[in-house]
Amino acid sequence: MPADPDRSDLSGQFPPHVLRDYAFLGDGERGAVVGPDGDLAWMCAPSWDSDAVFATLIGGAGCYAVTPVGRYSWGSHYDHRSLIWNGRWVTTDGIVECRDALALPADPHTAVILRRIRVLSGSAQIRVVLDVRAGYGLADMDELALGGEHAARHDRLDADGWRAAEAAVDAIRRRGGEPDAGIWEIDPERWAHSRLTCVSGLRTIAAHAPARQAARCNALAEAILTDVRADCLHPDGRWQRSPGDPRIDAALLLPALRGALPANDPRSRATVAAVEAELVRDDYVYRFPPDGGGPLGEEEGAFLLCGFLLALARHAQGDHIGARALFERGRASCGSPGLFAEEFDVDQRQLRGNLPQAFVHALLLECAAVLAPGEKQISG
Repeated sequence: MPADPDRSDLSGQFPPHVLRDYAFLGDGERGAVVGPDGDLAWMCAPSWDSDAVFATLIGGAGCYAVTPVGRYSWGSHYDHRSLIWNGRWVTTDGIVECRDALALPADPHTAVILRRIRVLSGSAQIRVVLDVRAGYGLADMDELALGGEHAARHDRLDADGWRAAEAAVDAIRRRGGEPDAGIWEIDPERWAHSRLTCVSGLRTIAAHAPARQAARCNALAEAILTDVRADCLHPDGRWQRSPGDPRIDAALLLPALRGALPANDPRSRATVAAVEAELVRDDYVYRFPPDGGGPLGEEEGAFLLCGFLLALARHAQGDHIGARALFERGRASCGSPGLFAEEFDVDQRQLRGNLPQAFVHALLLECAAVLAPGEKQISG
């Protein structure tokens, strides 16, 4: 059916803002992004990888907004140690608060959005818009059939988990030497970080497997390590991106952190030194040098994830003060809601790329745990 003309211009009524102004709500099954105008500007349902039903964040249709009428100024914060978001607006006549959350416990098939609106002082007129669209805003909800999933979750590696681990080992054995194109790579290549990550995974499986299976995993890990050493060991003694690309890559910090080889291995130390020398600018870390050989930052922003990787690498090599400095620099690179994007523009001091970026938050939490006073280094 055609879209309601009264609702078709929501993307113009709730335009995108700078990334630092958005907050994130989550219930473990899905997430929603909230803007400073009280608008749920992005939400996929029923699960993380489903189509978006709110999409004004990217100029589409679909939105759930609670917004004061008239002029207002905005401020906001999370409740302590929670994903309950408090948006507050000071209008010409009063102060209004909207508390937002996704309900817990989560239902895999049903999203429950909680919004409590209060006038804290004076009076206020509130506009509420609920426009749920399917397919990233391209269709009304009656055109969409929401399906259910999700798999059982376990806090231990049961029989199904071991079968999955064995399938991964078999896939590495059969295809580990083939070129690959990961989620951040453009062209298939025999990427050094991909193969070294396989070494990390095999060693981790071997540490928990029965003796015979452990021996097979360790033997395969050594064979892959020998293969990478043959075609991706730079003359300077560090790892390089691929056989045909001698540049350094901050992704090459990760294998040593995950047990592919020791942190004090000469190749690990040389890789950290090369990242420090070539990819760090103002204590922000870039993924790899640009193809054109120009200054860092002209083509990509600094990758916040890579800053936390380098902090962990410094810590593993005994540079605890340097690790803390990088951690604090990265930790301060969030928006006002405390959320991180994928990249950071060092010149403009602005977040860039996907927001929120789960990998960045995962490394932030790992860094916080590893660098905490009195904590031992986490490995594996």
